[in-house]
Amino acid sequence: MTTWCEIKDVGDPIRLRAWANAMGAPIVRSGYTLDGRVVLSATCPHCERLTIVATTSEKSLYPPIVWRSPFE
Repeated sequence: MTTWCEIKDVGDPIRLRAWANAMGAPIVRSGYTLDGRVVLSATCPHCERLTIVATTSEKSLYPPIVWRSPFE
């Protein structure tokens, strides 16, 4: 089996920064979880490492996701 992209959670931002520095990869904000936590990631050609950190404010930066069915 061929691995195209390996994705792992490193657990904390310090480990992510150490891995990114070793690989020469920039750390980017990839998005947010449904509960408003920030997802940070670093990518090299065939692997990606990420971590999820709490936001500093009590309020999420985006409103909660609400599902509305197009069939109703």
